[in-house]
Amino acid sequence: MFQIIDLEYLLIGCLFSKDSSNEFLIETFKSAFKLLDVKQDSFEKVPYIIYASKEYFEHNSKQKINKRDNHSQSEISFYEDEGIMIYDGIYASAFGEMKYVYRSKGMRIYYCKDGELKILTSHSTIDNEGFQLCQELVNSFMVKDINSIDQIIEILHVYIDANQEFNIQLALQKFLKSLTHIVKPFKKAYFIEYLLFPPDVHYPSDFSLKLKDELWTLALSSKFKEHWDINIQNEVISLLSHLGINPNYNVIINFLKNTATSNTEILEKIEQLENNLVNIIEKENIIEFKPNIGGLGFNGNEAFRRLQNFYKKYFL
Repeated sequence: MFQIIDLEYLLIGCLFSKDSSNEFLIETFKSAFKLLDVKQDSFEKVPYIIYASKEYFEHNSKQKINKRDNHSQSEISFYEDEGIMIYDGIYASAFGEMKYVYRSKGMRIYYCKDGELKILTSHSTIDNEGFQLCQELVNSFMVKDINSIDQIIEILHVYIDANQEFNIQLALQKFLKSLTHIVKPFKKAYFIEYLLFPPDVHYPSDFSLKLKDELWTLALSSKFKEHWDINIQNEVISLLSHLGINPNYNVIINFLKNTATSNTEILEKIEQLENNLVNIIEKENIIEFKPNIGGLGFNGNEAFRRLQNFYKKYFL
């Protein structure tokens, strides 16, 4: 079971990360990994080098390959600890167009079972020489030892396009979105499945499905509304839908069933959802979601104070 306080930090932190204390931002970031530690079904081997020469494929197609040839013509090696890929930033590499079957590069971030965040640079080619993927370690952090905003910025920088100015709020929002889109582990039957995820194996992990449901259950709860008021509840609803984190129909049904006691209240709740559930993901890139809470004089430090009080009041 996820801790409410960790879910709360993620939601409120993505709304009020600007003009917030470093302590608030650090707690917001670290809360995500407490959630990942609870449900560990998404951990799998982290690839380091995946290689198969053209001879491997030629011999294999002729069914002449033996164990000695197989070893010399292919390699599959992994990092020591299993991990979850929480960010996949590979893209088709420029230059060499139509000279390769495929060529890519980019960054990937894995969260490992021992609490280490691995930032890897990924390079791959598929051409007449065969298939190769190399993911080299460029930096790593133990999550428990992260205690400065500079460390968090260094990690989250990969979520922002190179031609964009770094924005902590946008980066945190993309970070939250990536947690709800972790791919469910599957048995790799082809070399390319270490690089790309075909539709027949591209399913959301149990962790991501559970995280989506619990974020929405919390955001729509009476306790959340009572503590933060309806304006902030509406902003959280808008934020989640803006990021493409859509509610399960069961969550909506429970929201209506548990918070509305008359036909009038049901209509009011439906109207609240209609007014705040947005569908503006028309482009692949996420634009920054800016809360529009007029007249409240609200800031990140006040959010941090309320968050601590909320947890003490309801969950201690």
